[in-house]
Amino acid sequence: MRILSKNRTTDYIFDWDNMLAFEGNTAPYMQYAYTRVLSVFRKAEIDEEQLAAAPVIIREDREAQLAARLLQFEETLTVVAREGTPHVMCAYLYDLAGLFLWLYEHCPILSAEKRRSA
Repeated sequence: MRILSKNRTTDYIFDWDNMLAFEGNTAPYMQYAYTRVLSVFRKAEIDEEQLAAAPVIIREDREAQLAARLLQFEETLTVVAREGTPHVMCAYLYDLAGLFLWLYEHCPILSAEKRRSA
């Protein structure tokens, strides 16, 4: 991830410690975020097919930021494909992961759902 996060026209010095760090735009950080997303889906027993038709309720500013950023996926993918700039996708995914992880840590996603159904 760290290598792809750099523009292809800039030099990069390979460093294992830098590449395997858990902070910043690295593969371990992105894998951690992905694992947290899967954890939410698993614990909530969400049916992915029904998810697309589910209503979206936004209560927090950060939720709105995450939703807006998710809506930029197609545009980002188009830019990456057209211009051959994988670092743009890395930056997008890093921003997305940061927004999600903030919500994961500060907004009780699953407990809020349990309170609503009780």
